[in-house]
Amino acid sequence: MNWRAFFSVLTPILLTFISGRLIQQTDILMLSSLGVAARAALVIPTNIMLLDAIFGFAMAPVISVHLGRFRDDKNLDFEVKRCLRFCASCSLILVLLGLLLYPFLVKMTATNVEVLALAKDATFWLTLAIPGRLIQFGAAMALHGLGRGKELIKWSLLAVTLNALLNWILIFGFNLGFKGSYISTFAVTWLSLGWTLLLLGKSYFGFYLFNPPDWEWSRSFLKQVLAEFSRICSGQMAGFVSLFLYGLGSLAMEKLSVFGVACALENLIFVPFLATTRASSIYLARQNNIKDPAETLKPVKLWGFALCCLIVITILVFAEPIGKNLYHLDGEALRWWKIYSIFLAFQLPVSFLNTLSKSIWQYRAKFNLVSRIDIVLCWFVLMPVLSLGSYFDNPWLTWSAYGLMTFGTWAWLRIAEFRLNQSPKTNLSAAVIAA
Repeated sequence: MNWRAFFSVLTPILLTFISGRLIQQTDILMLSSLGVAARAALVIPTNIMLLDAIFGFAMAPVISVHLGRFRDDKNLDFEVKRCLRFCASCSLILVLLGLLLYPFLVKMTATNVEVLALAKDATFWLTLAIPGRLIQFGAAMALHGLGRGKELIKWSLLAVTLNALLNWILIFGFNLGFKGSYISTFAVTWLSLGWTLLLLGKSYFGFYLFNPPDWEWSRSFLKQVLAEFSRICSGQMAGFVSLFLYGLGSLAMEKLSVFGVACALENLIFVPFLATTRASSIYLARQNNIKDPAETLKPVKLWGFALCCLIVITILVFAEPIGKNLYHLDGEALRWWKIYSIFLAFQLPVSFLNTLSKSIWQYRAKFNLVSRIDIVLCWFVLMPVLSLGSYFDNPWLTWSAYGLMTFGTWAWLRIAEFRLNQSPKTNLSAAVIAA
């Protein structure tokens, strides 16, 4: 295991994810002094403009793994441009869908006249920025796949600073108020695209992006992207349904408060897991003649599992003081929090193992398998058990739903691996490239 090569992939991806969250926090902080209407108007486009965000995250592993195999190939330039044309074509479709769909969703969401006016204006300009966001995301994933992700680190940090500076100048310096926030986001989006294409190479600038794509190749590529897209959409829908389910029973407020705290904590914990999935699949794609991907990632598995165990001990020991002093939970809410902490602690190491297994299947271009596991277990295991637990106000049954999904995922992945090993031996590298 080449740790230096692995962390050269992991670190830029992790920092890219973190910088995106910091830009969102910067917008919220800058607008906090403008009143309730501005904060409410910012939340609306953030929560309804999900099409391009989900599509971008679905496209990320497919592009990075695909290009990772062409790193030293003479066809690399052609493949990069083909991926970027695919991003550009999809972005134009998403812009049209956004211009038709998002105004309708804004009207449904915003009941206040002032909030409605602000949200409609912001949504329009942010929709026009979709091509910049999607092509930039594709170009960034191309750099990660080619082992040049570290070149993005400086810009990731600079983008956060630039967004904060432009927010300050436009909102307060030019007195543009709420408009300053989305104008800043619009500008930083297109600047990010220009900088990322410049890093890739001057030859990647140009109107070739909007030439007709290779339809045969695009259909095959889109099939893999849609598998990831359906998986992420399923997770988003599950989150919305969960809000309704936690509102059932006589302890709705307590359950919703703990659910909110749990989401915030898991966002913090699982961002490194997501980055590890991306980094592991890219790392494997860049290696030559891998006979056993699981053996290649074994050192990551051992060290990651040990780190998870330390986090588990911390959670079990400090769950109550964290709930009381940091999140200010008491009564029934604190009881639900302590039981949640127990389930989180026991499923965390298994979740990490699932992360590595999924990265191996993504390296094999088996995106459909990963998607099928998440969707089936989410809607046929997680949601039914969660519904019963919340309805009867039973924290043990409620939180066990997540544990059942985690251990069910582990079992399904083990069975899939067993079946693969029992099948007739084939040239895996050739099969993966063909896929």
